Amino acid sequence: MKTDARYTKADAAIRATFLEILAHKDFHKISVQEIIKQADINRSTFYAHFLDKDDLMETIQMDLLEETMGALPSLNIENFDVAEIFQHRADFLVQKLYEQKELAALLLSKHAEHSFENRMVEQAKKAFFNTTDGHDLAIPPRYALNILTGTATNLIITWIRSGFQESTEEFSAILVKVVPPLLTKVIHAQN
Repeated sequence: MKTDARYTKADAAIRATFLEILAHKDFHKISVQEIIKQADINRSTFYAHFLDKDDLMETIQMDLLEETMGALPSLNIENFDVAEIFQHRADFLVQKLYEQKELAALLLSKHAEHSFENRMVEQAKKAFFNTTDGHDLAIPPRYALNILTGTATNLIITWIRSGFQESTEEFSAILVKVVPPLLTKVIHAQN
């Protein structure tokens, strides 16, 4: 990937212009022509950065997910206090999302359709993927993974869509009250 100043400046202009348009217009109604005209770049510059507007949307979404969920400290459930480790991860995630609250809210808005929700769930599954390996579970692993990721992501989506009504500390506490008990119940099925 190119890293010269012109390339970086054009990339930032494309992203910013796209997000400005997305704030007022449904994703499927936005055209590459509209983006390049408003960003004051030529078509070849756009295509040097992105395949199409879908690639642009996916790149923005994945960058945000990588900065938030992808950067979570690792989770190993062997010999640790589930709530304590999860508290650390929840605090980190919630703070990172709050730092990007305008972008997160826009990507979950009615204009952006539902692709961000799906990508968020998939990223959460990656974050929790090995959490239950080697343990006796109360239910099949695929259901356990869906319960954990679905619960956490739905809470996060609700928080974002409600305009971040709770502070980061309050919302982190909500996650910690809900997810670790589910994880403990699923993993310690025999108790």
